[in-house]
Formats: sequence, structure tokens, C-alpha cells
Amino acid sequence: MAAQHIYLTPTDVPIESEVFALRSGPRQNLIDFTESNKKRLGRAIALGVPIAFGSDQYDDVTGKTRGQASLETLISYVRSGMSPIQIIRAATISAAALLGLEKDTGSIEIGKTADIVAVPGDPLLDPLLLQRVSFVMKGGEVVLPLPIPASPLPPWTS
Repeated sequence: MAAQHIYLTPTDVPIESEVFALRSGPRQNLIDFTESNKKRLGRAIALGVPIAFGSDQYDDVTGKTRGQASLETLISYVRSGMSPIQIIRAATISAAALLGLEKDTGSIEIGKTADIVAVPGDPLLDPLLLQRVSFVMKGGEVVLPLPIPASPLPPWTS
């Protein structure tokens, strides 16, 4: 995969995820499964396989949207040995490249779509802050927090 520049998109979640609580079967099987995923991702990282963040989140997780629940994958990335910058790149530049969109998005550059998020801290120190997005700009428009609507014109101005 590294030599052919084939992306791995691990959708692993940590053992404490509610996703596993929804599964039936012996807990040891789930522990073995997450440990196997951790080792697989660690090997891929060591071999230089390009990693792109993605999700196949289809379970309903209490109190979270599927998008929020999919961010539990970041915990698995950290536990597998990805550095903060590798995690950020997986979620931005690499994800855009995997989708063939790197000319339009994935990094902050002149001429690219302004898709930007902000978190309460430095994700280069703690990539799990990416689970706590407080600001989103998509296509140059602020979508979170919601922009304050313009005041309606008073009736006497019309």
C-alpha cells in the first residue's frame, strides 16, 4: 500500500465506545478485535502507508450525532501511535487527496474552498481536541456557531 500510495481508511473505535456495547458476543472477542486493529494501524504507520480519516458510523450512539460518534476513531489513531500532525493530515489533506479533491480543499491556501474548523486548544498537542469543534466555516460561510441573523428592518423604512 505504501509503495502504490494506496490509502488506508481505518474506521476503528476504542473498546469503551458505546458502539461495542451494542454488539453481542463475548467481550474478549471485542477486546481482541480492537487490539488487532491497533496493531494493524501501527504496522501501516511504520510502513508509511498513507492514512485518511473516514467513517462508516451507522450505529446510533446516545447523545451524539453520527458525525460526533465517528470522531471516536481519533482515540484509536492516538492509541495506535499516530502523531498529532499525522492525525490532522489524515483528516484534512489526506482525506481530500483520497477523494480527488486536493486541488479544492484539504488545506488552507489561496484559491481553495474555505473549509475551516477551530477547537479550544492546540490539536498539535492534543489531537483529541478535534472532537470538540467550536467553530466551522464551510465554503467561506460560518455554520457553527450559527451566525447572528441580521436585524429585520423596522417597518417604517420600507
